Amino acid sequence: MSKTTIPTGGITADAINGTLLADDAINSEHYTDGSIDTAHVADSQITAAKTSGVAGYVLIKAITISGTTASVTFQNGSSDVVFDTTYDTYFITGNDIVADNDDDNLRVSFTDDTSSISYDLSCSRSTNGVIRDGSSISAEDQVSESSAAQTIMGGCGANGSESSSFYGYVMNPAASGSRERFAQFQAMIKMHDNKNRNHNHVIIIPNVVVTGVRFNWNSGSFAQGTIKLYGLKNA
Repeated sequence: MSKTTIPTGGITADAINGTLLADDAINSEHYTDGSIDTAHVADSQITAAKTSGVAGYVLIKAITISGTTASVTFQNGSSDVVFDTTYDTYFITGNDIVADNDDDNLRVSFTDDTSSISYDLSCSRSTNGVIRDGSSISAEDQVSESSAAQTIMGGCGANGSESSSFYGYVMNPAASGSRERFAQFQAMIKMHDNKNRNHNHVIIIPNVVVTGVRFNWNSGSFAQGTIKLYGLKNA
């Protein structure tokens, strides 16, 4: 038997630990597909730096509302928010959204400012969707031109049992070049009169470098909800 060969029967469980292995003694040649399971990976041992080649969603910021709040804003460079060319696409979710006034409309607006922030970019919107009233369903289509604040949830209720939700994408908001940007939002709305509304919105944003996005109500404020901003990471 070679001196470099140790019979596996002569090694007791846990006889070899990390202190007995030289740096880089075990590399990818010693692993097969599926040979490492979660039982062998300690909590927090795989960090974002180790997943640089993996596509997916990166949480940038989450804002939870538990009392009267006038607006929710994600502004590049403010409060750890990234909203620039770091990501080609941004994903936004709104869960358990409730207004403090019945029959209010949640709106989205954009800015290209970097100092004195004003959410006044004039956008256009086309909407298709349906409204359900008991067993009756009818179509709802809308067009909105040249408005800085575009409605994405209309007629929302103002108590916890009438919460609404939305999700949406903003594509290439900070890309250079003279081309329009697009955003798309899908909204699921519980209305104050117990009707349900489902809308899909496509918003055309002017050909400027967009630096932020804001959500606010037509006449009131947020009573509750959570809005999260993600960056879509390319592989």
